Amino acid sequence: FLDMHELRYVMMNPLEAKRKTKDDLHQNKTDTLDALYLAKLQSEHPQRLAYVQSEEYQELTANNRIYEQASHDLITNRNRLHKAIQLTFPEIEHLMVN
Repeated sequence: FLDMHELRYVMMNPLEAKRKTKDDLHQNKTDTLDALYLAKLQSEHPQRLAYVQSEEYQELTANNRIYEQASHDLITNRNRLHKAIQLTFPEIEHLMVN
């Protein structure tokens, strides 16, 4: 449970909620009916407590993703450049080896 403006709530995975309520599928889909089905699901199958990471950790994770993407792009571009040089100047490898 999380406290947000003194309201307690549980974050649910939408796919998991849909899978668990597939027996109770309803023809007329409304927000009210969805809320009732989700409340019923929570009472019958309590969900794990949600864990919210600190802002610092979220920022570090985001920065790590950026770094990983930049590293991947660098390797990809280096390989493309190497291939282009090989195709343009095939004799350059023989010069480098000797």
